[in-house]
Amino acid sequence: MKKTFHTERLIVRPLTLDDAKDFYRIVDEDPKHAGQISLEQRIDRIHAYLTNDALEPGLGWWAVTLQTDGSFIGRCGLDSYLTDFLQFEDDPANLYHSIEVELAYHIGIDYRRQGFAFEACHALVEHAFTELKLRRIVSVTNQDNIPSQNLMRKLGFRLQRNLHPEFSDRMIGILNNTIILA
Repeated sequence: MKKTFHTERLIVRPLTLDDAKDFYRIVDEDPKHAGQISLEQRIDRIHAYLTNDALEPGLGWWAVTLQTDGSFIGRCGLDSYLTDFLQFEDDPANLYHSIEVELAYHIGIDYRRQGFAFEACHALVEHAFTELKLRRIVSVTNQDNIPSQNLMRKLGFRLQRNLHPEFSDRMIGILNNTIILA
């Protein structure tokens, strides 16, 4: 069973199929994403996420909800995948792809710039490093998404340009595990 995190103002709990309508309202109706996916497609994707979550204990997607009333305000997650779309500045000639774990998040428009993304993501970063004992995590955003870049910096990520020619409009955040494990 995936862990639930309690922060000062949030409950970050495992995502369920019951969250599909709220997920769709918060994420897919955001003007940046509107019309790209239907509610039925979102339900199918959440089902696929939940199937993958079962295969990768400790990783996956979480619902971000308010402690006060349980309102769904966004989602965050730790996704693992083959990074065939990233080329790191510190290893530009590397022809090999790596398997990375990405910290991803989306907070609803009405809840942005209030520190909720930081609270939720900070809980997942601690989980990634102390419980999963990951060596590092990455986060990826567009070069023009300054709020996401600022959040990554606040979390301790080191930012660099993506040198991959097809995705050069992206920034990569890298956060190494500096916790000394006993």
